[in-house]
Amino acid sequence: MMVDVLPGIRLIIAMHDRYQLGCWGNDSYVTKYHLPAINCAATSVVYNNVTSWYQDPAPIADFDRRITHIMKHKNKLLANQPWHQLGSHIFSLQIENEGQGHLNNDIAPVPNWWCDRSKHMSKILGPNNRILISTGGSNDWSNSDIPENWACPTIDLVGLHSYDGAESFAQNGPGALARAEASNTLVMVEEFGAVGDTKAQQIEDHITIINGQLQMPWMVWEMSKPGSGASDYEIWVDEPAWGVIENGTRTANHLVAAQDFSRHKCSR
Repeated sequence: MMVDVLPGIRLIIAMHDRYQLGCWGNDSYVTKYHLPAINCAATSVVYNNVTSWYQDPAPIADFDRRITHIMKHKNKLLANQPWHQLGSHIFSLQIENEGQGHLNNDIAPVPNWWCDRSKHMSKILGPNNRILISTGGSNDWSNSDIPENWACPTIDLVGLHSYDGAESFAQNGPGALARAEASNTLVMVEEFGAVGDTKAQQIEDHITIINGQLQMPWMVWEMSKPGSGASDYEIWVDEPAWGVIENGTRTANHLVAAQDFSRHKCSR
């Protein structure tokens, strides 16, 4: 994947996916730590209570070892360089996709977890590294936009995720941006989306607010799974939402962002 990255494109790589902890999938942590695995396609994710994985010392130590292994993995196709030195190809390393998502009524039960993991990652990256440490967001505003992450000196980028509709970005986005600027932390919209007959219009409403009011970088969930159309959050090139995204990105490319992302590593 890294070898095939096009000029001008750099990757965002998540160290792990929260939903592999017995929700949409079952990885080795589920077996080792006897996590309550369910099928989230049929059962509400709230029954997948994996709080212990985030707070108990043994899984924390295992996850830190996972982070170390990934960041020090050497790419044989890129002069045998370890991933943590591939700033030419990697934009950010996410701690986890939607960490602590859907736990404790969407209030992160272990709010310092992201900062603690970022400290470990920062030691591996070292000073003056182009690669940013990003949170990976969580499933909504209440656990993506939290004070512990803004206060953390080793978190460079906070990701915002929400599926509460376009108006939630108009209401909550300015406050998140203000907290980002006050803490010298970058912020971006990493996930939003829509389903149903008005899917394309809903996505356009989001993009209008993010480009116009917030002027944050953004990504939509998600370009994949051809053929699902209005019935799924996934988007493909043969549906109206694709054209909306194309137009939105063209507009965004001509805007001045609210924050200067060219500085990459935050100077804290």
